[in-house]
This record gives sequence, structure tokens and C-alpha cells, in this order.
Amino acid sequence: MIKSLDAQYFPGGNTAWGFYSLWDSNLNDLQRLIILKGGPGTGKSTLLSGIAREFTQKGVPAELLWCSSDAESLDGIIFRKIGVGIVDGTAPHVREPRYPGVIDKIINLGDYWNEALLLENKKDIIYYTDANRDLFRQTYETMAEAKKYLDELKQLTQEGMAWDAVDEMTEKLLREIFSEYPDQSGGHEYHRFAGASTPQGSIYFLDEIMRRATVTYVVKGGAGTGKSTLAKKIAQLAKTKGFAVEYYHCSFDPVSLDGILIPALGVCIINASPLHKKTPAAATNWVIEMFQYMSPEIFKKNLPRITRAEENFQATFAKALLILKECKSIHDQLEDYYRKAMNFSDVALVKEKILQEIQRYLI
Repeated sequence: MIKSLDAQYFPGGNTAWGFYSLWDSNLNDLQRLIILKGGPGTGKSTLLSGIAREFTQKGVPAELLWCSSDAESLDGIIFRKIGVGIVDGTAPHVREPRYPGVIDKIINLGDYWNEALLLENKKDIIYYTDANRDLFRQTYETMAEAKKYLDELKQLTQEGMAWDAVDEMTEKLLREIFSEYPDQSGGHEYHRFAGASTPQGSIYFLDEIMRRATVTYVVKGGAGTGKSTLAKKIAQLAKTKGFAVEYYHCSFDPVSLDGILIPALGVCIINASPLHKKTPAAATNWVIEMFQYMSPEIFKKNLPRITRAEENFQATFAKALLILKECKSIHDQLEDYYRKAMNFSDVALVKEKILQEIQRYLI
């Protein structure tokens, strides 16, 4: 069991724009970054889990960076208070050293496999690798198709919104949150996904974000009602006031936001979109209902088209998730070949060396 969690999130996602990376803003301020290389099944996620468990049990807070291609696997850990991170640097989130030797360090777990055994299965490994790549291409094409229906839905909704009233509400909320704080140098921005479309379905850490806040605004409303724009305006003013902001991008359309967190103020804004399947479960302080700014007449007029667009979106998105499941099935078979070729005793020694190196940062 992992203790002393600072945060959990996805640094990359399977989106309507393809694989979308938000890694950089979470890694650029570290003092030490260990980059793991090696094929599937070489033990990267297991190694990361073991290191996370070791130090969180000692009370060192950790950020867990989960894999959008397998929600049960880790892609990285950050011990931000000591400035250390360990990440999987392989495709699709390839990470190369920016400052080799002084900040970045590469560890190649491919050094510990039996290459002769892999060569015996060369034909199958190439087949499954190419099949996996093709299935991901199909996933992204299907998500792009789903986005067309979502864009139509947004347009139909936006047509009926009273935007002047929304702007008035937004300005009042901004004064409520920030009126006592002067402008100063902008704080750091962290860009992340609060959720992801994975082979296990749509996974979200929205409740986790709310747990870290003392004041929560849950913004309800369908696509196109301005939820993301509201969050962006609050985040922009927070930065103007000198506060660090955690941006949580939409797992389907990363141009939009699922929410933000301003840690220093203990304030978060969460988008309770129907795409999230449920309203976040944690107790909330305030609920903002965007649908109150919708014209009933225009909504009634557009309702048949809205319903059709919603149904088409959900059906196409569900199809994309099914293809993602196929991706994992193929990937699991690929992992088997590499796992059988690995010398995990040597990988265990690598883990011990990493533990010793991180330990030095605690002194």
C-alpha cells in the first residue's frame, strides 16, 4: 500500500488529438531525474511501485504518475519536496536527458535481458509491436470522430447561453476568491490530466484533487456551457496574484479543463461533466449550475439535435475504449516475450542502487 501521497494524476493521455503529453511542466523544476529505458515487460512499473512504497512508508510525500495505456501501471514518481523524480522514458512519452549527468540520469533495463531469447521470437515481437501501434492509430481516429459530435453538441448548447450573465457571475466569483490579494509575480504552472481514457475504462482522480482543497466549487452543466472557460479565468487571475496553479486538462479534449487547484489557497474548481459519469463524491462547499444561464426556448428547440449528438458521441467514444482494450491485450502478449527474457535479479540490484541514491537527498 502506498502512503503519504501528495497527488495522483496522468501526465499523458489518449485523446481526440492523439497521445497528448503534459510531462514537461511536472519535471522541469527537479534537481534529479532518473529516466528508465527498456521495452515492455522489463519491470519499469514494478520498480517504480517498489520505490514509491519504500519512501512513502518513511513519510516522504510522493506524486504518482499513472499510465493511460494501463491504469494499473505507474509511469513515474516525483518526490517533489526533495526535488527527485523517476520516470518511464519510453514511447509514447519518450524522455531524453536535458542536462545529462548533472540532473538527468538514464538507466536502461534493456541491459538486463537475454537478447538471444528475444531474437528467437523476433517475428512475433515485430508482429505484436506493429499491431499495437495500428490499434492505437484506430483508437485516435475513433476519438477524433467522437470529437466531431462533441463539437456539434457544444455549438448547439452555446447558442442558448446567456453569456453576459455568465460573465457577471464569473467576475463576482473572481472578486470573492482574490479580492484581498495584490498582483505579483506569476506562480508556477503544473499541467496534468485528472483522468484518462484507459483499457480499464475512464479513470478519474477528481475526488483526490478535492481532498487536497478546503474550498471546492463544483461546476455543473453539459458540454458548451462554459465550465472550462470559467476554470481558465480563475487560473489566469491566480497566476497574476502570484499563486502556483495545477491545471487538470480534459482527458478527451486537452484544450479544455476538467478543473484547477490552487494549493496555497486550498481552492479547487471541478468540472462535473457528464463525461465523468458522476459528480465527484467528496463534500462540496459550492455548486455552480451553468444550465441556469441557458435559454429554455432555445434548449427546447435544439433538444432533438442535442440528444442525437450526445448519443452519437457516447457510442463512438465507447467504441474507442473497446479498441483500447484490444491494445492492452496485444501489449500484454508483447510483454510476455520481454518478461521471459529478463534477469530480474539484476533489476532488483538496480532498484537498490536507486534507493541509495534517493536516500542521499533526504540527508
